[in-house]
Amino acid sequence: MGIRVVFIALLTIIFTTVFTGGAVAIDVAVITAGDTGEVVTAKTIERIFLKRKLYWKNGKKIVPINLPSESEERGIFTDIIIKRGHRELVDYWSARHYSGMAPPMVVESEEAVKIFVKEIDGSIGYIRAEKLDPEFKVLYLIKDGF
Repeated sequence: MGIRVVFIALLTIIFTTVFTGGAVAIDVAVITAGDTGEVVTAKTIERIFLKRKLYWKNGKKIVPINLPSESEERGIFTDIIIKRGHRELVDYWSARHYSGMAPPMVVESEEAVKIFVKEIDGSIGYIRAEKLDPEFKVLYLIKDGF
């Protein structure tokens, strides 16, 4: 009986690793602390983080915040929302550099995103949904990495 349980557990681990690439899907919440005055879609968020949309409908300047490029949350966010690879983004921001536009600021952790979004009016960032605090407004939820 003990061998059978171990065998089933091993099969479960193998199945999960093979069919999910060993990754556990996480939910990523795109957040702000205030009222934006508008309904926000994935396309709106893409435009914000590519700095093609600079102001909320209520007139406040938008301040997008990124996590470090190696973070799992940023990988999911970039894949689902921005839909561009690393090289494409480097080229995009290099081209905008000459017109005086810089990419969104990068902060080191989800806690830093929360502090920044809470303190800077008009800011927008993303964190794991499990780390949400009640004072944040979820603008968009990336569920199970999709």
